[in-house]
Amino acid sequence: MACQIIFSTPAAKEIQKSFEWYESLQPGLGSRFISFVDQIISVVELYPESFPCKRNRFREASVKKFPYLLVYDFLPEEKTVFILHVFHTHRHPSKKFRKR
Repeated sequence: MACQIIFSTPAAKEIQKSFEWYESLQPGLGSRFISFVDQIISVVELYPESFPCKRNRFREASVKKFPYLLVYDFLPEEKTVFILHVFHTHRHPSKKFRKR
């Protein structure tokens, strides 16, 4: 069962900023980051309930090779995954669920 994926504005901005930062470090590294983000999004799209609920109904899926988490909400009745944040794990955890 594939779900619809919707990105919040902050999540889309976080992905773009991270891509740009990694590209500035080394050409091609930003593209690698996007590739790993795409991989975990594909897994979440097919198996949204396979990742643990961490706070209320929000779930977290880790991005391989990079210190990021996808923080998302799964709405089973609508078959929709709403990605709230792409969170760098070195930031303070209390900022994971904060609206921006």
